[in-house]
This record gives sequence, C-alpha cells and structure tokens, in this order.
Amino acid sequence: LVKLAPVTGGGGGGLGGSGGGLTDATARAQLREGGVDIKPGASLEGMQQITVNTLISLKNQCECDVTVTSGTDSHSLGTCHANGFKADIRPNAKLNTFITKQAKAGARSDGATLYAFGGGLIADERSLPRVAPHWDLSAGGC
Repeated sequence: LVKLAPVTGGGGGGLGGSGGGLTDATARAQLREGGVDIKPGASLEGMQQITVNTLISLKNQCECDVTVTSGTDSHSLGTCHANGFKADIRPNAKLNTFITKQAKAGARSDGATLYAFGGGLIADERSLPRVAPHWDLSAGGC
C-alpha cells in the first residue's frame, strides 16, 4: 500500500479556479507511485491533492487496475474537472464490481447512478449517450 500525501491547499498553478492544484508532473508522479495508470495525453495540471489521494485510495481498496483517462483536460473552465476535483477512470470488470458494491447515493440529473466513495462520489457514466464509457470520480469540493 502507498502512503497518501497530506491534503493541502494549492501546490502549483492550474487551470482556472481557486485552490490552485498540483502541477501535471507532481500529480503524475504521485499517481504512478500509487500504482494508478494515466492514459497518454491526459492532463493532470491543476489536479487537487484530494483527487490524487482518492484515486490512490480507490486503487488500494479495490486492489485492481485504475487508469485515469481524463483529468483537467477537455473540460470547460470553472467545472469540477477543470478545477481538479474530478477524474475520469477507465472501466474494467474488477473495478466495476468494487464500485457497484459501494453505497448508492442517488442519481444525477442525466441518470448516472452515484456511488459514495472516500468522501466523494463516483458516477456511472458507462452507458450515457454520446459519452465514452467511464467512471466519473468526484473528490472533495465537487
């Protein structure tokens, strides 16, 4: 198991929004050290420490592959993704089973089922129209 970094405010520039966030290199290094894979081309610039910690915690608790497919990239400024509080995760059988065994926390307005995890939520975006199948992890402030 990997020790999680303490959650602190800021830590380097980032994409729009208060709270700063980590540099891409710092977030990437921490996630790799925690065994979390990152899809080539995904940006982690401005990712919040709490999001990195939650991803590593998910990897540790699930004992399965966790791959970030999108961090702060390809999302509108001012959104939870762009502010570093969300990450998209590639589905796989073991991860899917782990997440769906977590406590349900209702549904979003688009119909995505929500699961409680690590003080945040994971939305099931595997079957939403016009969206590539993935899990949407929301940590901390979003």
